[in-house]
Amino acid sequence: MKKIIVITGPTGVGKTKMSIELAKHFNGEIINADSMQVYEGLDIGTAKISEEEKMGVPHHLFDIKKVEEDYSVYDYQNDGRKILDNFDENKTPIIVGGTGLYIKALLYDYNFYNNEEKFDLSHLTNQELLDELKKYNKNIDIHINNRKRLERRLNIYMNKKEE
Repeated sequence: MKKIIVITGPTGVGKTKMSIELAKHFNGEIINADSMQVYEGLDIGTAKISEEEKMGVPHHLFDIKKVEEDYSVYDYQNDGRKILDNFDENKTPIIVGGTGLYIKALLYDYNFYNNEEKFDLSHLTNQELLDELKKYNKNIDIHINNRKRLERRLNIYMNKKEE
């Protein structure tokens, strides 16, 4: 089995610099494991690597989606595994980022089901979404302003109800 290097931790602790040094030493390529760095334009708040900082080291799964596009851990797992499957045997994959679920989904046998029905919840306010969620789980802990997560969680509960 091919060796894979994983560097993880919070923003601003030196993962990028270390990954470049390791990539040069082990003939590696970087695979992004940060859920925000897959999006174009989210450079400053995510401490995304610049072209200059890359120092010629190939990088994968950066800037692959527009901010308004959905990108789930299921999508990441599929994209990341395709990259790993096609990796040159003389190269070392270096997975770098702070999104633990992305890393786990890439390395372990997490099964995600993408055949769920997606209910249109656009007509509901954030408060209505939260109220609906509380019918399934009165202890739900999602911030009212996180609409994307509210919709996603409600879709999960609604799909389970239909099983």
